[in-house]
Amino acid sequence: MIPASQTVWVRVENVVTGCYELITLTLVVNQLPSPTAIAAVEECDDDFDGIAIFDLTAPEVSGAIINGETNFDVSFHESLAFAEAGTPAIADPANYASPSATIFVRATDNDPATSTECFRIIELELIVNPIPLINLPVPDIIECTNGTNQLIFDLTQNDGVIYGGLDPMEYDLTYHESQVNAEMDMLPIGDPVNYLVTDPGAVVWVRLENIATGCATVTFFNATIEQLPVFVPPTAPLEACDSEGPLVGTDIDGVTTFDLTLLDAGITAGDTSLVVTYYETQADLDAGIFIDPANAYVNTTPNNQTILVQISSTTSAMCMAQTTAELLVNPIPFIDPVPPAIACDDDNDGFGEFDLQAYANDLGVSLPDVVFRFYETFDNAQIDDGTGQIDISVLYNNISGMTELFFVAENTITGCFKLYSFELLVFPKPDLPLEIEDLRACDADAD
Repeated sequence: MIPASQTVWVRVENVVTGCYELITLTLVVNQLPSPTAIAAVEECDDDFDGIAIFDLTAPEVSGAIINGETNFDVSFHESLAFAEAGTPAIADPANYASPSATIFVRATDNDPATSTECFRIIELELIVNPIPLINLPVPDIIECTNGTNQLIFDLTQNDGVIYGGLDPMEYDLTYHESQVNAEMDMLPIGDPVNYLVTDPGAVVWVRLENIATGCATVTFFNATIEQLPVFVPPTAPLEACDSEGPLVGTDIDGVTTFDLTLLDAGITAGDTSLVVTYYETQADLDAGIFIDPANAYVNTTPNNQTILVQISSTTSAMCMAQTTAELLVNPIPFIDPVPPAIACDDDNDGFGEFDLQAYANDLGVSLPDVVFRFYETFDNAQIDDGTGQIDISVLYNNISGMTELFFVAENTITGCFKLYSFELLVFPKPDLPLEIEDLRACDADAD
């Protein structure tokens, strides 16, 4: 074993003459550099490409490797072969873009007194930690106002969207008023559940940080104040008369067809920028399943039904408003059975005089607020414009041979009506003898 420094003698002899000379030679063993192996260097990815920027010249890297030792230089290499050869070295170690990898550090002696350039190589692990994945964009939070210029926002409404499938126990979520504060993890919003926003709104910055790695994703969403449209809620039910047909059933079941668009003008009050849509249930409204067509809606709840009304605007930055409308099915004047009209044949000729006014009065006993209009033909009764209407203030003589008449029964309050037919029955007078003898009787008590 040769000590760190030793002097040896050298004999140089001429092999022909035997003459020789002695000289001394000093052997010096220089110490190898002693770089310190350090823990893996970790950096955060910034764009989900698996690559991060490492500053290998930072004190916590180069300084920790040198660890106070003098007289050696540090260079970084991407392979062991490059490190052993001393070239090529990583050109810009202060801004080294790399995925997770192992690189090699060459510590080379630079003592000018020796200039041996002895070196030692150690490994250095680089780890790129991913930043939390947030589904972007984070949806804006919109609050509606009818004039107030300040509103309280619950920013945590977006917590679930931001975490996505991540475990909230492994991440720290904070909200900030500026991008700088979010990136530097400074001045988080203290009460995100009750955050005061002034019209028209604010940009809210989000920082989601992995607790274990310290890597964070920073993004933003808008907390926006939008105006509610000005509209007039319906104050009275939309009324329609009961009807019969394949879609609506019988005319006494409380089901009919409504033209909901008749409500539009009253709700919008003439504002052409407003759009009105109608929904059967809140679930339908939430799902966007509106009543279509709105002008031929068959109610699903007999007699009376409440539907939902949504008012939106074609003007930007306007909220959608919601109200309700009541549908009311008015009954038709219902008569069953329809009685015949009866007249007596005074001269046994098969015809008689009918008191239709009395007939109408009898019908009206059970149908208050109903008027009756009488016609000889179905067509005139169906049109019901007064053409061919029978004047019931005078007796009706069926001399024309009519055995059936028609009448329209109309409720004067609701306007609901129904057309009926009824039979004319003529009964002959009893056939009695021309003369009948006087009936005589005796006074029982003779007083």
